[in-house]
Amino acid sequence: MKFKEWFLLESNQEIVNLGYPLIIAKLFSARFGKHAFLIARWFREYHSHGDTENWWRRLTPGFGTSLSLPDLVFLYDSTGSEETYRAAQKHLDLYVDKDFYDEDETREAIKREIEEQLSENIFFKAYSIIQDIESGTLIDVAPYKKLRFEEAQFKYDEKRVVNSCPKIYRNLPIPQEKSF
Repeated sequence: MKFKEWFLLESNQEIVNLGYPLIIAKLFSARFGKHAFLIARWFREYHSHGDTENWWRRLTPGFGTSLSLPDLVFLYDSTGSEETYRAAQKHLDLYVDKDFYDEDETREAIKREIEEQLSENIFFKAYSIIQDIESGTLIDVAPYKKLRFEEAQFKYDEKRVVNSCPKIYRNLPIPQEKSF
């Protein structure tokens, strides 16, 4: 096994240890590279609301979708054989097309749907720190790694605001409240 393959396997395992299914861990790794674990940790924190026990199964469906992300992953994981795939479709109360089943094509279609629903999540669309990490605008994440997500987002926004001010205003003293 080459180093890159070993590294990806290890980083995926860390994400799986957070409670993610393997397919989601792989998608995080593909999308965020070396920052995948940090983003996955923040995503879990954002969605678990402090309850990390079975948090993944409680994710709700995205807008306009009939299946939740956990249901899509369940369906994806069942594609190993036609029999288990049909059973999963029946369990999820889906239409079963008995004339067509191709494992690779079906897995790829479900993977695309998982990716789409995951990318539609508000977590990836509304927060500048996530968008800037993904785009490569924010390269040095070290100041944020040990912070909880909300703290990291606040600190990052604060730094952006300060850096966007003209240099002359940056060094002005902040007026202190006087107590009487």
